[in-house]
Amino acid sequence: MLNGTEVATGGDFDAFKDYNVTSFCEGAPPTSSPTKVTLPAPTSSPAKGPVTQPPSPSPVKQCEGESKLVRIEITLGEKPWSSYWQLTTQQGAKIIFDGPYQVKGEQIIKEVCKHVSACYKFRLESTDDASALIFLDGKEIGTATTKNIIQIGDSACTAI
Repeated sequence: MLNGTEVATGGDFDAFKDYNVTSFCEGAPPTSSPTKVTLPAPTSSPAKGPVTQPPSPSPVKQCEGESKLVRIEITLGEKPWSSYWQLTTQQGAKIIFDGPYQVKGEQIIKEVCKHVSACYKFRLESTDDASALIFLDGKEIGTATTKNIIQIGDSACTAI
């Protein structure tokens, strides 16, 4: 009941019988205005230093026998949905094909073991500024953009 008029019926309201609720929204609304809070102006702007790439984390994957670790670190650009990459054998068989992505600026890290005599090729496709660093046994061997293909292997690999 509200002001002596029944506004709803039905339901089991016994769970609320011990509460002493006498009214909702009766009387005039509050007359005071909200208080405006003024924050002090900043005294100086945050310091901006040079942007540097963090060092590459040490390899997680361990290669056994006559295998070497290939680590691929891809940094996506402003249009990650246009980026994909592939790692293939020298003959063109796909080892890894990945993409497209969704997060701008995301770093993708993949690791694979390569036999010492195997020759791999890495190719990055993107319509923006995506790039990749390629490591072989912990040593950087190349930087890939959409304009080049990185050969992964020793000098006995056929030139690309």
